[in-house]
Amino acid sequence: MKSIQHHISWSIFAVISAYLLICGGLFLRYIHYKSLREFDLTLEAQMKAMISLVELEGRMIDIDFFTDIMPEFLQKGRYFNFYLPDGTLIAQSPSSQGIALPVLADDKAVSFQDWDSEKLGKVRVVQTKFEPRREHIEVLTEEEKAEEAALLPGNGSAIYEIEYVLPDDVEVEGLWLTAVVARDRQPLASQIQQLTFSFLLLGMVLLAGIFLLTRFLVRRGLKSLRELNLQIKKIEPTDAENKINLPFAPGELVEIEHALNMLLERVQATLIREKSFSTHVSHELRTPVAELKLIAEMGGKYPGDEQEVLRYFSEVQQISTRMEMLVNRLLILSRAEQGGGVDVCERFELGGFLSDCISGREFEELTCQWDEELEVVSDPALLKILLQNLLYNAANHRVPGSPFFCRMTQRNAEVCLQFENEVDVFTQSDLARISEPFWQKDPSRTSGEHFGLGLSIVRNLCMLLGVEVTYILPDEHHFLVELRFPKADEDRAE
Repeated sequence: MKSIQHHISWSIFAVISAYLLICGGLFLRYIHYKSLREFDLTLEAQMKAMISLVELEGRMIDIDFFTDIMPEFLQKGRYFNFYLPDGTLIAQSPSSQGIALPVLADDKAVSFQDWDSEKLGKVRVVQTKFEPRREHIEVLTEEEKAEEAALLPGNGSAIYEIEYVLPDDVEVEGLWLTAVVARDRQPLASQIQQLTFSFLLLGMVLLAGIFLLTRFLVRRGLKSLRELNLQIKKIEPTDAENKINLPFAPGELVEIEHALNMLLERVQATLIREKSFSTHVSHELRTPVAELKLIAEMGGKYPGDEQEVLRYFSEVQQISTRMEMLVNRLLILSRAEQGGGVDVCERFELGGFLSDCISGREFEELTCQWDEELEVVSDPALLKILLQNLLYNAANHRVPGSPFFCRMTQRNAEVCLQFENEVDVFTQSDLARISEPFWQKDPSRTSGEHFGLGLSIVRNLCMLLGVEVTYILPDEHHFLVELRFPKADEDRAE
């Protein structure tokens, strides 16, 4: 399995490598173009210099080539040819070894071309057509000839001079000659090859450095992630002091750190609730078990007393009933917490349904207030458990002898059901814990009739049925529970 560091490092390296290769390729092509362009400009300048040496004296073409001006044409690697319009070779550099250079396109423009020769090698050829300069013939004295010769390079001694008399069939007027100059291109190719090799070597070193630097920076950037992994591995859910702490985490990991710490708080709160739940269950069952054990011991001491035996069995029955009630409530709470889903959704009139739930003596002082018949869609079995828990909670936890109320109204599309009773002093901190399993206002838990599970069951059943429940303290002596049922849609009823 690839790590994030491996994936990011190689992705960045691949993108940078591709970018550098593209830029490097374009740069090399530019260098090649500029080098060739400079080479061609130099070659063209040499050709123009050679053209400036060509003179037309009557019907004779005169070319004076001096070693002090262009010594390179005496050595291999630099060549020139001059041609008549019909292709007749009239002049050639000493380095040409008698080999004629190729004549390119038949136009007056400057043309360049690569040419490979077995004897001359790989050369670059430039060609153009020109009209030779006409020389005005003057008769000079001996002294004037000596002065002119003194001004010529090399003391006036031309090492290479060409005099070519034009054939009779060649017209002097409008005569155009062809100049072809060539230069060995192997030094240019070697220079470009060396530059390319140096550039590739530099590129390899640069890519290696980029790869190492990328791995270092990515590893450094993911240091907080590795630290997060180590801290998560060391966390013990039972330790309330365990927190994720990343001092130099980037913004993205700060959010993850905060979310993980919140998750740890919820896990620790859940473990605390489960521990408290187990403790309360043990406490609720220990008392009736101890009572059963005591009754069994007493019954063993007085087996012949029928009245006592009957009283013992009566107490056993009461204790068993209480234990059964506790187990049943725990099963209901467990089912509601697991969210097993609603079995049946039916549309029914809530007032009549509520009337069936208040048919006991406990509800003789209950005052019901509703003016119209309102319908809801819900699971009748689960809703009956929910309403009975709220009714018994109001009846059993009110101030003795005080009235309690059940009101039903409609707000917009919602059906609102309220249960209100008078209580002893009740605070907002009590209200925050009222739905916790086994919580009771009396910390001594002296009452054997109540277990503190009623409102826990109500909370979970409301979540299961989609009913919104709110606990309200109008004042410290009145407690109100409000249920809001969603709109009774037809498609929710089966």
